[in-house]
Amino acid sequence: MIRLYVSGEGSNELGSRCDPEKGDEFPDDGFHPGVIEKLVGKVRQGGWEIRHAVRWQDVRKIKVQNPGILKGEAANVERLALRARELSCNALIFLRDRDGPKNISRERVIAKAVQQAKREHKRLDIVGGVPIEMLESWLLALKGDRKSESVGDPAGELKKRHDVQKKRTTAMVQLVMNSNLKDIPDDAHSLWRWLRVLAVALKVKIPKSWPRLPARRR
Repeated sequence: MIRLYVSGEGSNELGSRCDPEKGDEFPDDGFHPGVIEKLVGKVRQGGWEIRHAVRWQDVRKIKVQNPGILKGEAANVERLALRARELSCNALIFLRDRDGPKNISRERVIAKAVQQAKREHKRLDIVGGVPIEMLESWLLALKGDRKSESVGDPAGELKKRHDVQKKRTTAMVQLVMNSNLKDIPDDAHSLWRWLRVLAVALKVKIPKSWPRLPARRR
C-alpha cells in the first residue's frame, strides 16, 4: 500500500479532509474527496491511501526538527517533506497555484525546493505541482480545452464553458470523475508534468500516449 501525504490550498484540492464543516458545500457529515484524490485515482486505481492532508496555509504551523534557514514557499516544501517522513508516508503530493505570471518566481522557488527536498529525502517521492495559472486551468484542460494555461480568468471560463460553479468542490470533483486523461491537450504543460511525476510515485508505467514535455523554463 502506497501511503500519501497531501497538501493543497483548500477544500477544492483536499475536500472535507481539510474543512469538514464547509456548510452548503458539504451538507452532510459524510466524507467528501477533493480534486487531488480523484486525480490520483485517475492515474492508479487502488493500492494507495491518503494518510494525512493539510492546507498550504497551515503548513507553516507544522513544527518539525531542524527546519533549516529556508523561508516562504521553500520552507513549506521542506516542512511537508519532513512531516511526510514522520508519518511514514511513501510520497508527498501537493498543489500550489501560481496565480498569474507575476508570480513566476513562486513557480521557480517551488521547483528548486522540490529538487532539494528530493536530494535530502531520497526514500520519499515528491510530487509537487504548480498549476498555471490555477487549479481551474487544469480543470479546463481536463475538459479538453486548449491553451488553458493562458486563460485570463480560468474560474470564470470554467463556469461559462462547462457550468462549473466557482470554487464548488463537489462540481470540480465531478468534472474530474467524468474526465479522461486522454482528452487533456498536449499544451497543458504544468498538468502533464505533474501527472508524469505522479505516475512514477504511484509505481505506474507512463503510457506512451502521454506527451513529452518541453524543458521547464528557468
